Amino acid sequence: MHFNHALQYDRLLRPRRALEELRKISKQDDSIVRYYTLRIRYALEGGVDEIELEDAFVKACNLGCADAKANLASKYLDDWDSKGSANASVNQCMEWLEEAIIAGEPEALVELAIAYAEGKHGVFKDKAFAEKLYKQAIDAGSLMGRINHGLFYWTQCYVK
Repeated sequence: MHFNHALQYDRLLRPRRALEELRKISKQDDSIVRYYTLRIRYALEGGVDEIELEDAFVKACNLGCADAKANLASKYLDDWDSKGSANASVNQCMEWLEEAIIAGEPEALVELAIAYAEGKHGVFKDKAFAEKLYKQAIDAGSLMGRINHGLFYWTQCYVK
């Protein structure tokens, strides 16, 4: 029960309270607790070692944490876009996104919608499907889904 409360607080931008909740958790695997603790510390203070943060993401991802899968896939896909390489293949990232979507992680829907809207990361450009994914993310409560859907709509209507 405490773990779900910690996740809720994180999503509601109450990181200090989420950190307190995470410290109370004793039955959850330490790698997942470490992932969320580092993520919240990074949001609050910055200055978290990038290697340590990525290590926590990977360990939580390997334990099946849907949030970690969505975030790690997003980070690596951004690396592919900017650097042309990342610490995981595009196929692995897309698998993590699919697994996160199945587990109910709305931010994974947003990342997949972006891929379909732009026709990248091994998927064909499909704006209708991208819009459907954005709407599913919005229905699931994703603020990033709402923002990206608005940008998507604006570019469809006004940018040629």
